[in-house]
Amino acid sequence: MDKIAVIEDDEDIRRLLVLRLRMAGFSALTAGDGESGLRLIRAEKPSVVILDSMMPRMTGFAVCQAIRADPDLRGTFIIFVSGSAVPEEFPDTGENSPDVYMAKPYNLDELVNKIRTALA
Repeated sequence: MDKIAVIEDDEDIRRLLVLRLRMAGFSALTAGDGESGLRLIRAEKPSVVILDSMMPRMTGFAVCQAIRADPDLRGTFIIFVSGSAVPEEFPDTGENSPDVYMAKPYNLDELVNKIRTALA
């Protein structure tokens, strides 16, 4: 079963994502802030990370760049979600950037389809 990490500070959104991901057959791991999220990602090495932009302790931008800088995690598929998730807002749109940007509110079925495509 593919592991998906949900790094999101909004507890309601986290719960909804976990429910939908489990319904789709994925194993969901969660963290409520960027710092604990990065620790989780390093320990569990999920296939996909769903990463919120603004979080306590460490922003989604910083977590994404840390993932890309780590040789063991560099290939992790990152879906970056934000209230205004557009590449122009991301500090680095090169090789250190996420694979997919999705603006909130996003369609959960579309999110699951993007994950399935990434894992295919």
